[in-house]
Amino acid sequence: MGLSIRLPLSNLVWFPWGNVRITVDKYIETTLTTKNSILTTPNDIETVFRDSHTHLKANSNDSGHYMYQLLGVCLGLISGQEWRLLRKATEAPFTRTATTSYVDGVLNHANQHIPSLCASKPEKWHLRPQADLRVYPFLALADILYGTLSPNLKARLLTIIPGRDSVFAHMMMGGVTRYAWAKYLPLQANREMRSFKQAWARWNDDAHSGALVKATEKRQRPVPIIAMYAAVSNGSISREALLQTLDECSSPISTCPSPH
Repeated sequence: MGLSIRLPLSNLVWFPWGNVRITVDKYIETTLTTKNSILTTPNDIETVFRDSHTHLKANSNDSGHYMYQLLGVCLGLISGQEWRLLRKATEAPFTRTATTSYVDGVLNHANQHIPSLCASKPEKWHLRPQADLRVYPFLALADILYGTLSPNLKARLLTIIPGRDSVFAHMMMGGVTRYAWAKYLPLQANREMRSFKQAWARWNDDAHSGALVKATEKRQRPVPIIAMYAAVSNGSISREALLQTLDECSSPISTCPSPH
């Protein structure tokens, strides 16, 4: 049985597979063989990705050096032993058992987020799902990984988002930044990449420091970021791989919310 993925026209994506037939009708239909199998349930997804850990992934998703700087060594884009070590260091908060404990917290975030929207809107307004709700799961997940954020950390985190959006847009546009030598050019894309990576690293360091204080001095339950940083300290994983994986799973524009 072949694999067919049907997407609305507004969600057209590129599939880097050979001999792929694409037909355009009401949907974009990507077919790997002459027989189609539409993925419609969680069980379908589980079946397709059950052996994904055995697949060798394309370097930086075949998207060039700019993508490598952004997410090239994150969990979703590496393979083999490197993948196994990074997954071991980061998977704890994403296991099925762990996620069942997040329901109340995620619902509480929703209960806080909607009233906060109302406070900044006119008396009658229409919800814009992408614009109004994109930050909600982002902050809910941040609290899971880093613990409850202080107002300062939360504000700083939100200021990083526009820069991350811009860097991702540069990556999608491609061009000369696909080549490693282009990182030496005085390009706006390069300046924005450096600025984002520095801000993201500083924020994670500060969030980790705050979590350590809560765990050691205030005797609060250690949050996942503490064990993840410990894996960097003991040499199990690299700092860059951890920061990219945290970006991958935490970004409000990320498509990879869990280790895979």
